[in-house]
Amino acid sequence: MQITSSIWPVIFYSTDFLLDVGFSYSFAEIVSTTMLFVSSTSTFIGMFIVEKFPRKRLLILTAIVNVASLLVFSLCVYFKKQLPGIEYGCVVTLITHGISYSVALGPIAWFITSELVPMSCRAVSQSLALAINHFFALILAFLTFPLYKSYGSIIIIIFYVLPGIICIKTLHKYLPETKDKHINEVVKELKNENEMVG
Repeated sequence: MQITSSIWPVIFYSTDFLLDVGFSYSFAEIVSTTMLFVSSTSTFIGMFIVEKFPRKRLLILTAIVNVASLLVFSLCVYFKKQLPGIEYGCVVTLITHGISYSVALGPIAWFITSELVPMSCRAVSQSLALAINHFFALILAFLTFPLYKSYGSIIIIIFYVLPGIICIKTLHKYLPETKDKHINEVVKELKNENEMVG
């Protein structure tokens, strides 16, 4: 769930991030509002997409776009003095980050846990996943901007990009496809995978 934690600081601090790269307050506010509007619209589009495509592929693809947008955002911030105009890349990447989260990454991350465990464990697994995610998201959200102000965009890479890459590799290797599969098939596939690893 680490991969879904970056949405909170982006939502909370998008205006501040854009002010930091030199945009006016009114422009930063417009971009932040636009980002939220586009993200909300993407959620509605995502309702249809997640039912048409394999969940694992969609989750990994949107996770790659999500993490890549944070990496490019960090690079745009880092090179803003050397490459005038690159700060507009920050605008594009923040909006892209919101879209990739809302269209599939966020929704799939929340309902896939119920498709990975037997019915008797679903409530506990959903609650545990939500509690752990919100706990770490809270900590990261409080730490991100103060450390960003002190150390720069490298903090985005340390907190979100590097762990995101690890999560993507782990998901690619171990996450079974759940679309159109009965829970017994998914649990059996997970057990077989664990036996191969162990």
